[in-house]
Amino acid sequence: MEDAIDRDAFLTNLTIYWVTQTVTSSMRLYYEAFRDPAGWQPATVPIGYLMSDRDMFPTPRSWIERRGPVAHWTTTDRGGHFLEWEQPRVVAQGLRTFFGALGRHPEP
Repeated sequence: MEDAIDRDAFLTNLTIYWVTQTVTSSMRLYYEAFRDPAGWQPATVPIGYLMSDRDMFPTPRSWIERRGPVAHWTTTDRGGHFLEWEQPRVVAQGLRTFFGALGRHPEP
């Protein structure tokens, strides 16, 4: 299995967050989601979701379904928590599949 990122690149990225003291702001989304999950309004547009089976925080499908209409759900055995960085081709294909299935709809 080919990974898009090696260990040195991963550690370099983490070091940049640490040295520039931006790791806290990068985790704001997680903080807000855990602090006030009811504060997030459900989506009204179709949701597409791609989850790695090896993510350190796997999201149950039922959680996503509570957030709005799930139009596309995909899991992969490749990558991990940083899936977009680790497996960009898998993510790109997932995006193509999701948006391709939606087709073009006129603006409301």
